[in-house]
Amino acid sequence: MSGATTRDDARLGKFLSAYRGHLSRAEAARRAGLSEARWADIERGNVGTERRDEDPVVSAQTVAVMCVAVGADVATGLKLAGHDPRDYDYLLSAPPRLMHLRGTLSPCIAIYRAIADAAAAPGIDPRPTIAAIYREVAAKNRRLADRLLESPPDRRAEYWRGYADALRAIADEQSEMADTETMPRQ
Repeated sequence: MSGATTRDDARLGKFLSAYRGHLSRAEAARRAGLSEARWADIERGNVGTERRDEDPVVSAQTVAVMCVAVGADVATGLKLAGHDPRDYDYLLSAPPRLMHLRGTLSPCIAIYRAIADAAAAPGIDPRPTIAAIYREVAAKNRRLADRLLESPPDRRAEYWRGYADALRAIADEQSEMADTETMPRQ
């Protein structure tokens, strides 16, 4: 940390609670992408840790999404959590965008349903269909990796470069699996 800050779990919790107002904990937690239990623990100051009192317990990213979820000042939340806001310029200049994931998993699940349907179809060799699905997913992962490198969501370029590399490795494995699926079975 750049500057000296002291963690005050109770004040962080009161700060978040005051901004939450009449919004339920469940709704605030949903907006932040946290479980209601985690939100409640942080709000009550029950963060349970073995760290020294001056070390932050709640990650800066978690504090930021909680503040954004209730419209609170991110820098103040970071200070109360024991973080030096100067170390998290990327969270202050571009606070996390809240993404509601409800319904977004359907395309991902559809791929696996398609694989299961292809494998279960009587009298049809599922290998070409499964191989095509693997190739499609590999291509999408490569495009996502390219987009992350072209336009990272925030200033953590090293992190996103590593994430893109991991996506490419997964895509390579998916391509290899596609090639394996097209080979005749012994």
